[in-house]
Formats: sequence, C-alpha cells, structure tokens
Amino acid sequence: MTDSKPGILLAISLLLCVSLGSVSTHALQQGTQDLNLEARAVVQRLALEYAAFVASHRRLANEREQDYLDELEAKDRRLRREIEAGQATARARDRATAELKHLTEERQRLIDKISARDRAYAIEIAEYRKQIASIAGSPDPRKLPALERYAEGDRLGAFAVLEDIRVAESRALRAQDATGWRELAALAMDMKNRGEKTTADVVRYLEEAQHTDGSYLWGWIELRRLYQKSGRLGDAHRAAEEALKLAKEDRDRSVVENELGDVLVAEGRLAEARLHFENGLTIAQRLAEANPSSAAAQRDLSVSLERLGDVAVAQGRLDNARLSFEESLA
Repeated sequence: MTDSKPGILLAISLLLCVSLGSVSTHALQQGTQDLNLEARAVVQRLALEYAAFVASHRRLANEREQDYLDELEAKDRRLRREIEAGQATARARDRATAELKHLTEERQRLIDKISARDRAYAIEIAEYRKQIASIAGSPDPRKLPALERYAEGDRLGAFAVLEDIRVAESRALRAQDATGWRELAALAMDMKNRGEKTTADVVRYLEEAQHTDGSYLWGWIELRRLYQKSGRLGDAHRAAEEALKLAKEDRDRSVVENELGDVLVAEGRLAEARLHFENGLTIAQRLAEANPSSAAAQRDLSVSLERLGDVAVAQGRLDNARLSFEESLA
C-alpha cells in the first residue's frame, strides 16, 4: 500500500463501522467485536464479497436481486478506486466514503434477505466471516496487511504469505491448534469459487485442520461435501459419521442426518438414506412446531421433506414422493 492508504482506510473504517449500529443482522458483527476499526472494515468487505459471489454462483438470488447485487458491487469498486486514488478533494472523498457506507448497508440488507431463505447459505457465510475475523484479529502483525492485500485483489500473493506463516508456526510450535489451517481453508474455498484454487487444495487444508483438532463439527460437514464432489464416497461417509458423533444440539443433528443421507443416496443405499432423512425430518418438525414464526426452522423442514421426496422418487415410490413435495411446498 502507498503511504496515503492507511489514513484513507481508517476513514472508510470509521464510517463503515459507525453503520453497524443501524444494521440489524447479527451476522454483520459476528466475530468482529474485538477487532480495531480497520480490521473490522476489511472483514466486512471480504464477507460481503464472498456472500455475493456465492449467491450469484449458486443462483440463490432472483433476477432482480442479482441485478441489484451486481450494481452495488460495481459502485463499490468505483468508489474505492476514487477514495484510494488520493486525487480528489477532501469534500469529494468524504462524499464517496459516505456513499460507500450506504452501499455497504444495502449489500448487507440484501445478503440478509437471501440468507433468511437458505439456512445452509447463512451458516456458510457466517463460517467464512468467522475465519476471516480470526485472521484479522491475529496478534501476528503480518496477517492483517496480508488480508488487506487479499481484499485489494492480490489473492495469490496474500495467500502465499499466510500459508508460509502457518507452516512456520506448525514447525516451530508443534501446537495442536487448527485455527490457521481453518483460516487458510476459508480463503482457499473463496479462491476455488473464483477458479484460483482446486477442490483438492481446500480438502488439504481442511484435512490438516481436522487432523489437528477433530472436534470441529463444521469442518467434517465441509469435508463431507467436498469429498463427495470429488467422488470419494468412502471418505465422505466417514466424514459424515464423524459429524454425527459431534452433533449434540437438535438443529445440528438434523443437518448431519441429512448430510449422511446424501452420501448414502450417492452410494445407492436408498433404504438407509431414507431412514436418516426421516430422522432429520422428525427433528426439523419438532423445531418448526416449537417456533412456528421462524423462517429458518420452516426452511429446514422444507429441505428435509425435499430430501425424502427425492429418495422416494429414486425408489420408485412416486405417491410418497408427491406427498413429501406437496408438504415441502406448503
């Protein structure tokens, strides 16, 4: 960065973080409460970019929402170029920074709207934010500058710096701390989505993390999905079983029952898959009945019913499938 950027970044940070009080979402602040203003702004920027990219890539936004996301992203890039160029008057920079604050609030509002419709997406975005905040809040003075470099577009260079730090830490400390590997896995997932890393790269970092500390539920869920996409069904099954051992809360057990059911379907073990989907459905029904106004609980129930419908189709039980799909639609 040039000498002028720290002051500009601080100005952006101040305005963006003042806006936190006006944004209702808990996800916006998750994992960032203890960070300084500059670090919080970088985390916020990267989390929104990741959320927008995933929503677009998976077509989770409708056409109108996608057009608006694209428009906001284009304006965001233009304003950041104006602010970082350092050529505008102080008044013009203040105007651009205030507009950037408004754009950030609008992007977060739209991401929240999409998240309310898709619980899995909301959890994924929260997990990514958590890992980015972990990097930004590290006491290692090299990590935040590397994350800023990543945000500015030099993802490969920044990732190399962070990976070197993690490898050196592992060799020097021999500590049983999986944090650094999970941080790298989160960034590698982002880069995989952009075509800059492979599924195998992400798997490698997640495996390092889970080998170091296998008590992290979400790590097994992510590995299950990536293993299955890679055709490694045996590994996917083992990862789902590990996740099931760790799932203590009802919501977690419902999610993991569905994860295991997905693997069993891929393995052609449809009867066993149906049993796990039914287990997940039972939990989802109980949670939805306990909180009928919860959109997330209704979404979880809908997903469980869809999975039961899909496996019924695969078994040729079309009447049962129709009933499940009708309930899901309702």
